[in-house]
Amino acid sequence: MPPIDYSKWDNIDTDSDSESGTDKNPPSNPDDTKSTLQPKLSPSTSEAKASEQTPAPNTTIKAVTVLCVGTPGPRISPTTILSSHPIFTADVPPIPALLDFPVVVHRLGTPDGGGMNYLDNPFIKFLHISPEDGTVPPQWQTGIGSAIVARKDKRDLPTAHFEAIIMYCDQIWTDFQDGYGPPEELFTRNSFVRWYESYKAAWAPLSGEGLSSVPPLYED
Repeated sequence: MPPIDYSKWDNIDTDSDSESGTDKNPPSNPDDTKSTLQPKLSPSTSEAKASEQTPAPNTTIKAVTVLCVGTPGPRISPTTILSSHPIFTADVPPIPALLDFPVVVHRLGTPDGGGMNYLDNPFIKFLHISPEDGTVPPQWQTGIGSAIVARKDKRDLPTAHFEAIIMYCDQIWTDFQDGYGPPEELFTRNSFVRWYESYKAAWAPLSGEGLSSVPPLYED
């Protein structure tokens, strides 16, 4: 996958209200424009699927470590956790829940190194964007520290998939900042799959990397 531009997310005001607009071009596929937003967003569907296939307590599952700004090292890296890890009790953030892509987050309790924005973690912050107004809850804006991200259904999470959901959230946030309001046509599983396939097709020839070994976003 292409290197992600970390800097553009480091100083984003995700707490301010977005301007609304009415001049956005309609999506090309009307079937994907049907709103999947509910009066009260809930990740209950994704949470229910997590109980359908429960691995043994000591099963090893592939996850992703996401370092905060102040911790040296690669910002995103693969890791493994046990299926009994407490991360699986966490709630799925709203946008991943709408996409039926049930990722969850566990903070690692990173000590504050004292530098400015040391504990900021823009990738984890953007995973928690509200699909209603593009803002982020206060508890996910600053002081997050490093974290682990895994799939609540206890399937493996490749780093390429984590990068995909983060970049997709970035596209959604950009629409809010451009004054278009909720980009509801993007809140569907089919839209996410189409975006990901186009992204892979555009990147692979430039990088020389084969992405055929990366599994599809959805197994069913």
